Amino acid sequence: MSFNVENFRKNFPQLERTAGPRKLIYLDSGASSLKHSAVTDRVNTFNRFETANVHRGAHQVSSQGTENYEMARNQLQRFVNARLSSEVIFTRGTTEGINFMATGLEPQLKAGDEILITALEHHSNIVPWQVLCQKTGAVLKVVPFDAERGFSLESFDKCLTEKTKVAAFIFYSNSFGQRLPVESMVEKCRKRGVISVVDAAQAVLTEKIDVQKINCDALVFSGHKMFAPYGIGVLYLKESMQECVLPYQTGGSMIDRVSFKETSYADAPQKYEAGTPNIAGAIGLGVASQLVSPIIDDMHDHVDRLRQSLIANLSSRSSLDLYDFPGERHTGVVSFNIKDTHPSDVGTLLDKYGIAVRAGHHCTQPLMELMKIPGTVRVSLAAYNTESEISSLLETLDKIEEFF
Repeated sequence: MSFNVENFRKNFPQLERTAGPRKLIYLDSGASSLKHSAVTDRVNTFNRFETANVHRGAHQVSSQGTENYEMARNQLQRFVNARLSSEVIFTRGTTEGINFMATGLEPQLKAGDEILITALEHHSNIVPWQVLCQKTGAVLKVVPFDAERGFSLESFDKCLTEKTKVAAFIFYSNSFGQRLPVESMVEKCRKRGVISVVDAAQAVLTEKIDVQKINCDALVFSGHKMFAPYGIGVLYLKESMQECVLPYQTGGSMIDRVSFKETSYADAPQKYEAGTPNIAGAIGLGVASQLVSPIIDDMHDHVDRLRQSLIANLSSRSSLDLYDFPGERHTGVVSFNIKDTHPSDVGTLLDKYGIAVRAGHHCTQPLMELMKIPGTVRVSLAAYNTESEISSLLETLDKIEEFF
C-alpha cells in the first residue's frame, strides 16, 4: 500500500496552526519531530488517571504503573531488536546516553589510551569524550572527513590502533543526512576489541534499527526525534558490557542493599535507573515505537521522494551551494546556502513566510569549520510533509534570492 500522507498528517494537530501568512510548514524534524496524537493522548491519560510511582508502591495504581512502564521497555526492546529487555535503559535522551557511557567507562581507560570519533559528530558526541580524556589522560582522535568525497570507511580503519579503547560515531549525520556504514565500523571495532557506541538520534525515523545485526556495544537515541515526548530516550547496553559500565547516577531504586558501610546494586536495568523515572515519557515512547515500526519503510520512501525532488531543484540553482554527500541511505535532511548570504538571514526570512527550518552550525561547529562555512540552512523532512510544502519552500526561496 502507498503511504497516505494526508491521513497521516491528521495525527499532528500542530500542522493546523498558523505561522505568519499561512499554515505552519514544519521542516525542522531533524531537531524535533512533531508529536503524534496517539502519543500525547496516552501520556495525558497517564497523567490524569494513572499517576503513581513505579517499582515501590504497595497499591494497585503503582502496580499498574509498573506494568505499563515495563511494557514500554519491552516495546523498545522489540523496536531495536535487543536480545533482552534488561539491555534497554531509559534515559533523558541521546545526550544523557552518551554522557552515561563516557562516565561509566572511566575505569576502563588510562593515560595514552585513545577514544575515536568522526569529524561529523554532534557536540553531544564530542564534549563528553573530551571530558573523559581530561579525567583519564586518554587522547581524543578524530576520523577526518573529506569535503569532496565524504566519509571514508578506509580512513576510519586507519585510525583504529592498538591504543583505541572506545569508538563513538553517528548512525546518520544530523548536518548532511548521510548514513555511515555502521555495521562495518562496528565489525572493525570488534576485531580489535574496541568498545563501540552508536549515536542513532537521526536513525529512528529512517530505518529499522537492529542492534543484534549491528552488533554494537551501546546505542542511544531520543524520543523527541520520533513523535514522542521530550525528556525520554533509550540507551541500549549489551548484556556483556553491563559488568564493566558503572552506573551513571546512584540513589533510590537502583540498589539491592544499602548500609552506612557499603551498598550493592540491583541487576540491570534497575542498576542504571536511579530515582523516579520519566514514567509518562517512557509510556509515550513505547506507544511511538509501536506506531513507527510497521510503517517506517513507507515513511522513509515518502520522505526520500520529497528529498530527491528538493535536491533536484536546488542543485539546478547556480545561486546556491548544496551540501549532499554519498551514503548508503539518507534521512530527510537537505543542507544548503544561498551564496554570499548568512544562513541565519535565510532562516529568519523563511520564518516570516511561516516556514520553519534550522539555520546555523547544527551543533557541529568543528565540521562547519572544516567545510569553511558558518553553517547551513537545514531542511529536515518527516513523513507528514508534502509536495505542496516543498513547492511553497521553493517559491519562497525565489523571493528571498530576489531580495538578496
